[in-house]
Amino acid sequence: MIKKYKNGDALKVDVQDEQVKEAEYNASFFDGITAYSMVNQKGDVLAVLGFRVFDEKGECFALMGKNIGNRMIEFVRFANKKIKVEMKKQKVKKVFMTVKDGFIEAKRLAFMLGFSEVAKLPLFFDEKDYLLYVRKE
Repeated sequence: MIKKYKNGDALKVDVQDEQVKEAEYNASFFDGITAYSMVNQKGDVLAVLGFRVFDEKGECFALMGKNIGNRMIEFVRFANKKIKVEMKKQKVKKVFMTVKDGFIEAKRLAFMLGFSEVAKLPLFFDEKDYLLYVRKE
């Protein structure tokens, strides 16, 4: 099930190894933006998706759990719809997201969400290179 985000949900995601530092640093950020949580029947948070507008540009954020498995398809379908709705609602033509360079699963997610790589961001976070992605409507 995907539900409206509750404060602290991002801290409950058992993130993939590549996102551990990001999650430690940025999890509380989800508490202040439009966000959604995917939970299993036990109530475990499998993933979170967030969206905000900053300087007239949309930004998309996601933390993905190690155990999302075949629920990934449901998450991607939901995220695609929500991003489109938020872009229209917030009147933005472009949405950006960043992905750690070499994080194959995150690159795949960006592609499935309709994003295209536009730039490399050297030493962007935790002294690691990231890639900037954009989705245009």
